[in-house]
Amino acid sequence: MRTVAPEYEFIDEVEAVYSVGSTSKEWMVNTFTEEHRTQINRTTQISSNAWVDSVLTEDVDFGFWSPTRGSFLESHPIFANLMSRPTLTKDDFAEFKSLSHLNEEYGVVPAETVTDHAIDTGRKSSPEKMLVHYMQPHAPYLRNTTQNGQEITSTEKDPFGELRSQGNKAEIFELYLDNLRYVLDSVELLLNNLDRERVLITADHGELFGEFGISNHIAGVPHPNLKKVPLVETSATDNQTYVPDTSDEVIQDSSVEDRLADLGYL
Repeated sequence: MRTVAPEYEFIDEVEAVYSVGSTSKEWMVNTFTEEHRTQINRTTQISSNAWVDSVLTEDVDFGFWSPTRGSFLESHPIFANLMSRPTLTKDDFAEFKSLSHLNEEYGVVPAETVTDHAIDTGRKSSPEKMLVHYMQPHAPYLRNTTQNGQEITSTEKDPFGELRSQGNKAEIFELYLDNLRYVLDSVELLLNNLDRERVLITADHGELFGEFGISNHIAGVPHPNLKKVPLVETSATDNQTYVPDTSDEVIQDSSVEDRLADLGYL
């Protein structure tokens, strides 16, 4: 974030905080808890992250996320009790909109789709608090495809698989920075089309590019490159310069597992 900050007027200072998770699901389990119910009840969330559809439910299958998946322990009641956490559900939010089914073209929801739905919801509902969860800079890397019209490359589709196959780390990291720019470009559009006195821009986790022998992100890893995330404070003003398009809101037959598989989790 500090590398690209000079390119964006809305980024003044980049602070650092430690996330409560090194993956999205871990962050959700440790964030949307009974302890924070009052705040969550006042919050509208727009999320493109497929994990919300299996984490923020009444019947969370914690065993499915663990190394016990596929074994007799996965569904064992004693193991389930040990794994369970006081996680709230999507119904506990003031309003919740999951966009993860809109990933058909790229296997990940584009940033501009999230921005469109966030602007539309913000203008129509005027929520007290709003959490907008983009997928980027998570792979696949879409900037060259969405902004430059180029066909997505195998490296952009699976950068960490490429890195594990002795790919060029410097080139892959530059693509990662470009994907960060891609989402920040969309965030800038959002900031110019919503009224918010205080906006915080942060992340649920970072990425590892070979540290600890890990490329990507996995749960329970305390490495600071995964756990230390940026925090930017700014504001937003609705200048009415953009009309959001939410006509892509269609129902697909893909399951949550299909969406997570598209992102390389399963």
